[in-house]
Amino acid sequence: MTRHRFGWVILGLMILVMVLVGRLVYLQWIKYHELTQLANNQIQKIQKIPAFRGSIYDRHNVPLAVSKQIYSAYAVPVKIQNRLAWAKRVAGCLKVPVNQILTTVNNHSSFVWLQRHLSETQLQALHTLGDPAIGFLPEYKRVYPHGSLAAHIVGFTGMDSQGLSGVEYYYGQALGGQPGQQLLESDPLGRPIPSGKKTMITPALDGNDVQLTIDSAIQYFTEKHLKNGIKRMAGSHGQAVVMQPNTGEILAMASYPTFDLNQWQIEATMTYGNPVVTDVYEPGSVFKLITVASALEEGSVTVGTVLAVPETLTIAADVIKEAHERDAGETDQKSIEDIVKDSLNVGVSLVSQELGNEKFFRYIQHFGFGKPTLVGLPGETAGLVRPVTQWRAVDTATIAFGQGIGVSSMQLATAISAIVNGGILVRPRIIRSVKTETTHKLAQGIRRHRILTQDTANEMRNMMESVVKSGTAAHLKIPGYRIGGKTGTANKPSPAGGYYTDRYVASFVGFVEDPNIVILVMVDSPKKSIWGSTVAGPIFRDIARSAIDYYGVSPIH
Repeated sequence: MTRHRFGWVILGLMILVMVLVGRLVYLQWIKYHELTQLANNQIQKIQKIPAFRGSIYDRHNVPLAVSKQIYSAYAVPVKIQNRLAWAKRVAGCLKVPVNQILTTVNNHSSFVWLQRHLSETQLQALHTLGDPAIGFLPEYKRVYPHGSLAAHIVGFTGMDSQGLSGVEYYYGQALGGQPGQQLLESDPLGRPIPSGKKTMITPALDGNDVQLTIDSAIQYFTEKHLKNGIKRMAGSHGQAVVMQPNTGEILAMASYPTFDLNQWQIEATMTYGNPVVTDVYEPGSVFKLITVASALEEGSVTVGTVLAVPETLTIAADVIKEAHERDAGETDQKSIEDIVKDSLNVGVSLVSQELGNEKFFRYIQHFGFGKPTLVGLPGETAGLVRPVTQWRAVDTATIAFGQGIGVSSMQLATAISAIVNGGILVRPRIIRSVKTETTHKLAQGIRRHRILTQDTANEMRNMMESVVKSGTAAHLKIPGYRIGGKTGTANKPSPAGGYYTDRYVASFVGFVEDPNIVILVMVDSPKKSIWGSTVAGPIFRDIARSAIDYYGVSPIH
């Protein structure tokens, strides 16, 4: 009996040994690679290696956004002996409350950021402590050498160098490059140990440099004149664009108020989009250029056409009237040039009736309204152009002088450039090239198509010159230089319906023949005057004079 039991015990032990051996073989041979990987995962973590972000330059390679290597401080809380005393020392170096430091380290054990992007003073102060619980890691910080210059164009990045607005956002993939990967030794809880062993998997690919079409000098004086003009007329905000009409290149694009790119986080009340491409407004009388150009191109009127233009025009139940009273004895007989030069609402309404709804709507589309310009900036609006099937009887007349249609400054500057350059609509551009260490790739080629004949464009340029020679902007002429333009004043629409009677948008758009540029200025809600000629016009003239001086153009005698 005893022998029988002993046999069973031996058999049981043999079975147990066989099971253990089988399990050992299974783990050592069959599951070896899987278990090894699992073990490695517990002591190693894949860490992203940030790529060096490319820089942003103006057309003359003036740096507008660059990345600078700085340091961030971290703590290893398990190495801290007396947390309160330690927190007091660290808080003194960083100039932050002691409780902030205590809260940070009390919520972690092996790794926690103390502060990202240390200043030189903070870095030196922490280094002086020589504390084994404090470590430092190199990072990159985005720096904007010129502060607020071209802020709405350039945009800014977040703490981890991700683009958040402007070119920084829109061209983030080109600028940001491709992050790499490395294996980093980690603690038993799977948290990376910054001072641990690192093994490279794939290196980071640095980002590309982006060159803008902007000229920093022109951008600077455009911003200065816009700011001064808005303050002079007590406006709420405004925009300005300087553009090469033949190439579509943007030389300056300004919005006021603006902000410092290096301190964007503290500008709590700022809107960080670019108003030149995101904001929509009713353009007022500057749109008369589009109306008249369309009618001339279609043959509905000619430069020799003379219309009987009364002081008021009734369409259905609506009455169109002039913004200015006529001089005593002034005749109703007005040429097309008179209608543009003297900015006659009734006159251009009659021109639009000669053109007709369908054709007028088609030309509005030809000029690029109702769709984004694709200039290359985020958040661009298409504007507000209602389908012609929704137009009321009076809409053709009111749209003719820029009420009842919503446009952006970028759309308007692009459309007027088509008149100035001889009738060709050119896609505007803010990017000149994308560069790496070995290649220099020019931006997409100029996209253009003809919307007016050369003759129509020439006739419109002559009318724009007459506005400055003897029309509503006669006080804006610059002796010795050929310039032309058009004033605009529009009531602002009320959210409750209809229009405000005390809020206006004042604008001026025009050209300088040499240097060959188009300048648009818009001021919202000016309080000291409402007219485009007295609010936006002087800003246009100041920008034009500065551009003439900058390019060194001699006057014509």
